[in-house]
Amino acid sequence: MVIRAGAAMLFGIAASLISGCDRNRAAPAVDEDQARQDDAVVILASEDLRNLAYLQPGMEAAIGHKIRIEYSRVTDMVDRVNASDASQKFDLVWPTSHIFLQDLAPGRIVSSDSIARSPLVLGLKHERAAELGWDKRAPTWGEIMQVARREEGLNLGMANPAGSEVGLLELLSTAAVFSGKRDALDVADLDAPKLKNLYAAARLLGGGGVWLNDVYSKEEDRLDGIITYESSVLALNAQPDALDDPLAVVHIRDGSIHADFPLMLVNPARRGDYDKLVAWLRSKPVQADIMEKTFRRPVNSQVPLTPVLAHDRPELLVVPSKPATLEPIISAFGDRVRQPAHSYFLLDVSGSMAEGDRINELKSALGVLIGSNSATLAGRLARIPQREKLDMLSFDSKLETEVSLDFAPQNYAAAAEQFKQYVDGLAPKGGTATYDALQAAYMRALKDRKKQPGYGAVIVLISDGHNASGQGFEAFRDWLQALPDTSQDIRVFPVLFGDVEDREMKEVAALTHGRVFDSTGIGLDRSLERVRAYQ
Repeated sequence: MVIRAGAAMLFGIAASLISGCDRNRAAPAVDEDQARQDDAVVILASEDLRNLAYLQPGMEAAIGHKIRIEYSRVTDMVDRVNASDASQKFDLVWPTSHIFLQDLAPGRIVSSDSIARSPLVLGLKHERAAELGWDKRAPTWGEIMQVARREEGLNLGMANPAGSEVGLLELLSTAAVFSGKRDALDVADLDAPKLKNLYAAARLLGGGGVWLNDVYSKEEDRLDGIITYESSVLALNAQPDALDDPLAVVHIRDGSIHADFPLMLVNPARRGDYDKLVAWLRSKPVQADIMEKTFRRPVNSQVPLTPVLAHDRPELLVVPSKPATLEPIISAFGDRVRQPAHSYFLLDVSGSMAEGDRINELKSALGVLIGSNSATLAGRLARIPQREKLDMLSFDSKLETEVSLDFAPQNYAAAAEQFKQYVDGLAPKGGTATYDALQAAYMRALKDRKKQPGYGAVIVLISDGHNASGQGFEAFRDWLQALPDTSQDIRVFPVLFGDVEDREMKEVAALTHGRVFDSTGIGLDRSLERVRAYQ
């Protein structure tokens, strides 16, 4: 059955707004030493749980002292939990799903308890749902795939498993159904043609749940719907003026792996605080409050469901239990399943890059694209997947050097070597013509799109300074907005480098529905690892 979000509730609206705060900017760097100057319980939480921040006062009251919450994307969370000094930096982790942490940080999780649940759903425009009959009968994943593969099928927003928990649950759920294996998935199970046909419908791919909601709300005219958590669709519907056409919540008949929002203990010394927090969070009044404000389903069976959730009993798939294959499955998704990307990296090599060690930091950071950081999960998943195309363009007061690379399987090693040679040759000089370079990259991307349909184009701009020559932001904005609507879906992801704090870069990201990544305090290499989840 298809259910609709009811009237927007005040607290639900507030929660969804909290989840969208700072949407176009990466989470700021955390001073981990500062976090240990008091006796606060430090919780490392998923970025998609920002709309539970309102619980913090009650959580502090439950344990009798302060709590500090740091937000992180899940691959960084895995790496931090795996670090030898993890329990000295934080005490608990709170992801949206247990799978990443339990499978990729073996032995590091002391205890885990689910706090709420939310299944995957297809949020679909009501007209399309009625046209397909899915307003009366829930479809299977196979039926969604059959419609998606049509010439005029479905244009969907989906998440990338290389950087988000919702993306991983989508991939594992669909791979399990299409392969017929409900327990131990392997890399070979990603070769199912049905899986590729489904992901061919992903006209918007990347980021986590909050970012997907944000971009879908801006691009709903180009898209039919979004596959994400039930709670995310309901929160999006409840947010005032977010959508012109609220989404029908279409449950998938053969089920999904549910998000279980587990609170996990990392530091055994905090066992007492952990037990108190779990008991408080799972108590009947708190569970009801979480459900009403964030649309997540309670795990406390004594809590009656609200009307918007009571209509459906979504099927729960068994979680695949083969941890050793999880990372290879995520990597194989990029190599084999998803439609490949054509990325355009715009590299600022102006004279200011000669200051300090900036040019060498840039060269070193770019190495993550070809696997130079194999010590961390985030680094390994940042590797350019097979089939991707990559254009590198350096600029100062004009475009300087460029190279076009095709990372086809049979050519991968040669492309990687050509990439290294190009990066080694970068040298700083001249001024900074940011918007001339951006316009040139756009024109190239539009031209390439005609020659190679099926590739998603994104532009990554790495700059340490402000535009100093050529056209200004206003001229670039006017040029971009004059393009046909079909040409305005190329996102720009500015990476702020050095001392730059560029307001215009935030405007560029907002204008193109991209996201700003600030490398201050975390390093350029970490920023590039995060960018990769959006490509």
